[in-house]
Amino acid sequence: MEEYIILVDENDQPIGEMEKQAAHVTPHLHRAFSIFIFNSKGELLLQQRALSKYHSPGLWTNTCCSHPRAGETLEEATTRRLEEEMGMTCPMHEVYTFIYKAPVGEGLTEHEFDHVFIGQTDDIPNINRDEVESWKYMSLNDLKEDLKAHPEHYTEWFKITFEEMVRHTGVLTTYNIIGDIHGRTSWKELVDESCINIFVGDFFDPYQPFSFLDLKHNFLEIVEFKKAHPENVVLLWGNHDYEYLPGINEQSNRYDALHATSIKNLLVDAAPLFYGVAYAIGEKYLVSHAGVTRPWKDKYLPDVTDINPSNMAKAINALWETDKNAFGFRDNTEMFDFCGESPQHSPIWVRPKMLGQHNLYKHTEVIQIVGHTKVKNITDSGDVIFVDCLGYVAESKRITLE
Repeated sequence: MEEYIILVDENDQPIGEMEKQAAHVTPHLHRAFSIFIFNSKGELLLQQRALSKYHSPGLWTNTCCSHPRAGETLEEATTRRLEEEMGMTCPMHEVYTFIYKAPVGEGLTEHEFDHVFIGQTDDIPNINRDEVESWKYMSLNDLKEDLKAHPEHYTEWFKITFEEMVRHTGVLTTYNIIGDIHGRTSWKELVDESCINIFVGDFFDPYQPFSFLDLKHNFLEIVEFKKAHPENVVLLWGNHDYEYLPGINEQSNRYDALHATSIKNLLVDAAPLFYGVAYAIGEKYLVSHAGVTRPWKDKYLPDVTDINPSNMAKAINALWETDKNAFGFRDNTEMFDFCGESPQHSPIWVRPKMLGQHNLYKHTEVIQIVGHTKVKNITDSGDVIFVDCLGYVAESKRITLE
């Protein structure tokens, strides 16, 4: 029976349908999905394509790939196809999309707008022998090395989608989280060009008597480091940056009124280089200046029901772009507490006591990583890691997702 797939433009808007094999000869851009299923050990479930497949037979690839049918949602299609091929079901969520084009032999080319879904289960597959020859779980480190050593054992699209999955999910990447700067230069001892270096904000308002020229020079050095390594540096906003932004009429302690205009201009010029207020490391960690409480989230992002770190960071950063007042010091609480000791204070202002009592991720496995409150060294409370230690020791927090 002929199978038709959905042709799309570069925005994934449907423009027609075409018989599947014909679309791979032309080749036309079409809608597709790739599924990556992990077990509780973090190993990826691979399938070996059946020897009877019309292209790429016997090659190893990710858990499942296919195309949604006309009138079928991606959620319906991924559930259907995972069960058809691997004889299993599990919760999945879409992580990212991308477009790729790759020849697959026999005069065929994959040209797909690919929706990538990730799920987790320890269930044992019950494979469909018409589709799948074999299966195995493999650690990502071992898989990465085997892809280098034996690329001919894997499908062409898997080589591409694996790299995209690593890039988008952060697995196999080391993250280097650096605490509040406040003019200190010790960040130079801590940054590592092989890592993703995350600065949690507060570049100004020093504790030590640094001159403004020294503060400015230090900040511009961080900006230049970001420009030189755009993919390896993440700049987040803190409260001692927020207070200088245009339209903000709030001040925290050590506010530099004398140089406020100059600091504002430095931050405005650098603003396009900033990532936002929050950054997700996979679905395990959420990094922000001070942390996210449930009351603040419910007040300002009530419609966000998926609080996985990647979705939460996206929602927080979108709010930052449209309503910076949601991150203020005064207006986020009915208690008129200006010191961060209210559960409704924002991710750049709340203090550890309130974060501990009202942590958005209480009773989950997600860990928040924050600065904002001084500690003598990197401190792990179990569900929050505190990194504002540069006033005492040149130390950063490193995390590698595997």
